[in-house]
Amino acid sequence: MGGDFYDYYFIDERHLAITVADVSEKGVPAALFMVIAKTLLKESLLFAGADKLSQVFEETNNALINVNEENMFVTVFTGILDIKTGEFVYVSAGHNPPVLKASGKCMFLSKANSPILGMVEGLTFPTSVLTLSPGDSILLYTDGVTEARNEEEDFFGEKRLLKATETFGKDAKTDINELLSILTKYAGKAEQSDDITMLELIYNNTFEDERNV
Repeated sequence: MGGDFYDYYFIDERHLAITVADVSEKGVPAALFMVIAKTLLKESLLFAGADKLSQVFEETNNALINVNEENMFVTVFTGILDIKTGEFVYVSAGHNPPVLKASGKCMFLSKANSPILGMVEGLTFPTSVLTLSPGDSILLYTDGVTEARNEEEDFFGEKRLLKATETFGKDAKTDINELLSILTKYAGKAEQSDDITMLELIYNNTFEDERNV
């Protein structure tokens, strides 16, 4: 049992939330901590609204500390997309930088500018903002992707990930399956050392049918 999780849901009719996160440990305690973190984030965001992302992270962090008997922590990336304007507001709490594909070019978003969740009470979690254009995509993932090892114990790494995402933009299922195939081929017969979680958002700007985002 692992501690990775992902989630996506509409906060209201035009704001879509996406999350990928990774708990520090494995096993039953990590899985339970994962469920608590996922529930706190989602329920708090649904209650507070799309403009309270920073506040939700602060409250979730404080709440996790009160139930963290195993001294675990969780890295989290959560973004909120305004499907009408393409505005994407996000917080990265110690998590791996997502890959943004915009205008045909792939790049990592800025490194995490907020601390991990569940360790220190009373921290702040500032938001960052970017604007997506139709056809742009964002890949969220956990470190099981970049730290996948081959038979020579070499990591897959960020450069290979960036190269692999150059063909992204077809549809999320196809893109993820292709990347998973690349990872599997790279690893060869090496045993998988960590959980692998991936989530891709492709912005289509179809506000009339927001469920097509």
